[in-house]
Amino acid sequence: MAITLTSACLGGHAAEHGYAGARAGGVYSHDACEPQATSCGNTAVGGGLFAGYQVNSWLALELGYEDLGKITADYPALGQPAVLARYTGEMQGFEIAARPFWQLQGNIALFSKIGTLSWRMHVRGEEPTFVHEASDNGWSLLLGAGAEYTFDRRWSARLEYQWIDNVGGSSTGGTGVSFASVGVAYHFGSGAVTSR
Repeated sequence: MAITLTSACLGGHAAEHGYAGARAGGVYSHDACEPQATSCGNTAVGGGLFAGYQVNSWLALELGYEDLGKITADYPALGQPAVLARYTGEMQGFEIAARPFWQLQGNIALFSKIGTLSWRMHVRGEEPTFVHEASDNGWSLLLGAGAEYTFDRRWSARLEYQWIDNVGGSSTGGTGVSFASVGVAYHFGSGAVTSR
């Protein structure tokens, strides 16, 4: 996984307010499996990378990559209902979001997030006599909230919850996605930083 910072975040004054980091946590896919599924593994481990720029004392802009893990489910095989077929769905995407934040006492800040995720969903089904594969891609609303703690002049940690609406399409089926994560960020620049 990789993400390239924009030149605005790399040069001159912008570098004083830029940051980059990584996160990992748990993913829950709502309504990921159809009613006829005999088993549904709709929880997964997810992770991502992010980079941002603090625009002013209350707003940051972020770009990120999200790997939302895999969904697994067993269904009666097509034409052979006594046999089970395993289906696996993989979700990933790139996000862009605005992140307003509110500085509390000390080094703690609360933040919200609103943006969009450019996602790709790929499904693979292992039927007894063939392999079914399908893909969809699109854009979905992304909302989030969390808290960030600055524990060093260049480092901060964050707890974050993100909701992504309707990942998937007509070929793969859609699901709302919840992603709760823990992350760490490095803040560029020579001066001491506050929570962002």
